[in-house]
Amino acid sequence: MGKLRRLKGGLNALGNEPIMRDKSDYLRSRGHIPPRGEVSAKLAERDGGEDLDYTDLIEVGNALAFRKDYVQAAKELGNAIALKDTADARIRRGIAYEGAGDADAAIADYESALVLSPKNQDAHWFLGQLLEKEGRADDAAVHKERARESGVTELRKVRD
Repeated sequence: MGKLRRLKGGLNALGNEPIMRDKSDYLRSRGHIPPRGEVSAKLAERDGGEDLDYTDLIEVGNALAFRKDYVQAAKELGNAIALKDTADARIRRGIAYEGAGDADAAIADYESALVLSPKNQDAHWFLGQLLEKEGRADDAAVHKERARESGVTELRKVRD
């Protein structure tokens, strides 16, 4: 039976290719995922006229994406980007758009993340994965290779 675990050395079971991070791992590892009650409270504060700061918006968007409420997550992350445009926020929103089925918007956000941070390993990898799904194998290969060169690690299912 498979389970998630990090392989030593960052290589796959054959030892010939780096293991890349998946999107849910990115959401978990890159910030606090507040419980539902806390997310609801922050949204109620905003709806009551209080402005949420960048960190609050990122946390709310992150939690919504993790819970697969991708459309609302993209909206909240867009509010965060309006306050402070970062590669991390763009990647998070790209994940939300991808989850919502909007590949074009996700590609645009991953590409924007690379404008802000040209060597961003996660942006290259996620963009490469999506381009591959979209049938753009040549473009996908370029981004996946750039991610591999940067030494990204992913959690992947490995057999015991």
